[in-house]
Amino acid sequence: MRRKPRVKGNANKFIIAGIIAAIAVSIAYGAVSGSFSSLTAPAAPHNEPIIMHIHPKIKIMMDGKSISMPENIGINSALYKSHALDTYGMKNPRMSPLHTHDSSGVIHVESTAMRDYTLGEFFDVWGVTFSETCVMDKCNDGMNKIRMYVDGKESFDFGQHILSDGEEIVIEYGK
Repeated sequence: MRRKPRVKGNANKFIIAGIIAAIAVSIAYGAVSGSFSSLTAPAAPHNEPIIMHIHPKIKIMMDGKSISMPENIGINSALYKSHALDTYGMKNPRMSPLHTHDSSGVIHVESTAMRDYTLGEFFDVWGVTFSETCVMDKCNDGMNKIRMYVDGKESFDFGQHILSDGEEIVIEYGK
């Protein structure tokens, strides 16, 4: 019967060192590739880290019909009208701390500072009218009115409403 050769002490050390090196490389790759993006703040050259990242959702209804939210508000120059908040946004690539990526109605609040952001500031960035009397090109008249709901409850804060993570805001114009 043959006996298995014994692995000497130095060989065990090399195996352990190899395993540790493989783990270290995996962690480094994950950090560089963004696999651990929930653990690290995104940063591009000349950017401060993002320390505030929330996602409220907005839906606009005009006479019972849903209005599609444009993608890239606060990113695309045609949909980036107010630069008053630029101090708190990404510089490379340049974007407002209040922006959209798609037409889902999700507002991305990605800021280099912890501060309150309002619904009115989002509309200012977009360059669209919003108040308790007007939204877009529709204003209160004898027949129709602007109403706003936050998580199903009527709100009268309108442009002063402070955005919160996960909330659903519905703005309605109609009877």
